[in-house]
Amino acid sequence: MRKACTNDIDQIEIIENIHSLDDVYKFIETFVSDDRRKHIEGVSQIAEKLARRYGADVKKTKIAAKAHDMVKEIGTENMNTLIKKFKINDSYLGNDNLSHGKVAAKILEKQVMLNREIVDAVSFHTTAREGMSLMEKIVFLADAIEENRTYDGVDEIRDLAFENIDAACLKVLENTVQHLADKGIKKIDRDSIKAICWFKEILNKRRGDKA
Repeated sequence: MRKACTNDIDQIEIIENIHSLDDVYKFIETFVSDDRRKHIEGVSQIAEKLARRYGADVKKTKIAAKAHDMVKEIGTENMNTLIKKFKINDSYLGNDNLSHGKVAAKILEKQVMLNREIVDAVSFHTTAREGMSLMEKIVFLADAIEENRTYDGVDEIRDLAFENIDAACLKVLENTVQHLADKGIKKIDRDSIKAICWFKEILNKRRGDKA
């Protein structure tokens, strides 16, 4: 069972004292719910398989996968505090779904001093972006298809992920846009829109090259 902190201030103080991967993993073990930890483990497992399939650095990919949701459950007030502390764009204030990756990435960059490849994989694991690295694609995709995900079409994307990672990423993005539209949400993150166009260009170019 996860241990509860005494109050929100404790979490901020502890986050400010994260300076190593051991600190990151200890924070996850202490402050992340059981269900979230199952998700993180699922992401780590599928990310490792995808890294081996496509030749990415397995160790670095697993670090990004394990850290991607480390602050997902700290609460909006705490998240906003860290957004301001790290001078992240104000557009992320009040939007934990999009901001948690940005905040986690800043912790890994500024306090744990991890390299840019890992930091970017964590930063863009929710939205994707134009020009993604292989590791970014893997963590983004693993987050969407890990074994605990049960949405319609996930099995198809799981199969596609090991055949064509770009097509699988595009499918996840298009599904996300459709899901948001079904909920009446019209505003789509700019990075996601650019990523959709970028993946389409890549796939169309490949088809053209084969013609």
